[in-house]
Amino acid sequence: MKYMDGRIKLMNEILSGIKILKFYAWENAFRERVLGYREKELNALKKSQILYSISIASFNSSTFLVHFIIVVI
Repeated sequence: MKYMDGRIKLMNEILSGIKILKFYAWENAFRERVLGYREKELNALKKSQILYSISIASFNSSTFLVHFIIVVI
């Protein structure tokens, strides 16, 4: 969430000062900053989704593992 908040804050700053950005030709510099925030945000989302998938997989396979262990013992 902190990366998304930072990206949204930067986008609001860009939109409020778009005339100055265009006047000084700072579009590329700010685009790189936005893309950096976006990449960090996507990495954080990917990490959280991987952890969520692992937890769901372990929850769904726990009954099978318990039955398997009981049969083996």
